Amino acid sequence: MPAPEARGHGLGTQATRLTLDYAFRITNLRVVWLKVLVPNTAGIRAYEKAGFRPVGHLREAATPLNLIGRCQLIA
Repeated sequence: MPAPEARGHGLGTQATRLTLDYAFRITNLRVVWLKVLVPNTAGIRAYEKAGFRPVGHLREAATPLNLIGRCQLIA
C-alpha cells in the first residue's frame, strides 16, 4: 500500500499494466484473473484502467490475508 501522498497518481495502474505486459508477452499466458474485495474501489478502478473487466462475484471468498467477504472476479 503506497503512502497517502503517493496515491492517485496512476502508480497502481502502471504497475498492473507492466505486470500484464510481462504475463502476456514473456510468459505467454492466455488469461490473467484476480479477485478483489468489493470495498477496494481504488484497486478495482486501477485494474479496470489497466484493461481488466468484471467477470463475476463470489459472495463469501477468503483472501490470502484470511479476510472473508464479497469479491469481484476480474479478467
